[in-house]
Amino acid sequence: MTYGEAYQRMWQNYVAFSGRATRTEYWKPFLINFVIGLVLVILAHVLAFLLAVYYLYFLAVLLPALGLTFRRLHDAGHSGWWWLIAFIPLLGSLYLIYLLAQPTSPAADRFGPPSA
Repeated sequence: MTYGEAYQRMWQNYVAFSGRATRTEYWKPFLINFVIGLVLVILAHVLAFLLAVYYLYFLAVLLPALGLTFRRLHDAGHSGWWWLIAFIPLLGSLYLIYLLAQPTSPAADRFGPPSA
């Protein structure tokens, strides 16, 4: 799956919180969103109006990224609600990254068939 296909799939499943997403399907759009956000923040230091563009972009990708996180956690065999652990300072975020990096789990079958 290319970066473009993974990013397009994220937008196609805009608010799908059920199903599964492979590691590739999760990390490629994550990287794209990270780079776009980083570029917008850096440019906002030069042109102040771009900070508003950054916030609009953040709001636009919030639900698709959250749905993608749910599906990735399902593929690793965990409930999608494990994303809430990120609210525990530092350790929670690190543990969430660990969960998101796990390979597909056989226990994930309860969340539906693997994504194509």
